[in-house]
Amino acid sequence: MIIESIKQGIRLTHKNWQVILLKMLVSIVNLVNFFIIVGIPVAISIFSLGLDIAHAQDILPSLLKNPIEIFSKYFGFAILIFVSIIVYVTVASFLILFVFGGMLGVLGNAAVDGQYKFSFSSFFEKAKKIFSPMLFLFSLAFLVIIGILILFGITAVVLISIVSTYNGLAATISVFAAYFFILLGITIILASIIFTAYAAISLVVENNKVVASFENAWNFIKKNPMAFVFCIVLFIGIIAANFVLIALGASFSVHPMKGFLYIIPHRLVSYIVQSYLGMIMWGSLIAYYVKSIKYPVHPNHTATYDI
Repeated sequence: MIIESIKQGIRLTHKNWQVILLKMLVSIVNLVNFFIIVGIPVAISIFSLGLDIAHAQDILPSLLKNPIEIFSKYFGFAILIFVSIIVYVTVASFLILFVFGGMLGVLGNAAVDGQYKFSFSSFFEKAKKIFSPMLFLFSLAFLVIIGILILFGITAVVLISIVSTYNGLAATISVFAAYFFILLGITIILASIIFTAYAAISLVVENNKVVASFENAWNFIKKNPMAFVFCIVLFIGIIAANFVLIALGASFSVHPMKGFLYIIPHRLVSYIVQSYLGMIMWGSLIAYYVKSIKYPVHPNHTATYDI
């Protein structure tokens, strides 16, 4: 069923290839937003700092006389840049999640309805309906993963501190335990990511609430342990393809003059290929999920999504 699901994922991607154009558009919008939201505050700070550097001989006596005033001046610039970065990351994340939700929505529709045809209206309708529950789902998953990182990070630090305190067998056991907990932490995080992916698919395909989506994903993985293997195989394929793209990009640096002419087309082609492979991955996962749970086809199904 793995090969069949990948083939189905490719068919679903070809059927909804317009999503790649929307992802490219969002990338351009995010780039413009970066220059506006982050670039302008940074430019203002650099301009002001440049003027201060030109009068550095006047700053030093002022710093000695009134350090709080100088600190507060530059502290304001630091806060401005920090806030602008937070605003940019928030806006960019929302746009990316909006397109991601729409992508899953149209892939899910195409997977359960052979007559479904892509349209921008259906894409934006799906994206709007899915956005809020998808945001809630990924927020919960993010908090859990952060909690796991903190827990295992503290455990690893404690064990490493034991290594520096004791010698002999205790140190050897502590080293082994530290590496074991690090490896276990990485495994649990990977499992959490895969679990969240199937929860998102359950939310989109079965139109569940967020909590029910997590429950369905848990039951699905228990009944289909190969779902983990399938997801890891897809991850490895994506990583291998990215290594090939990186290697091609690195080859251009051998000839700087010629490489400069190819770097922009290479970046563009790389982004298209990555978006294409990403859609195939999600389409394959959706196809695998639909086949595994034997989800019925609903040609005239209208989805509603609740938190």
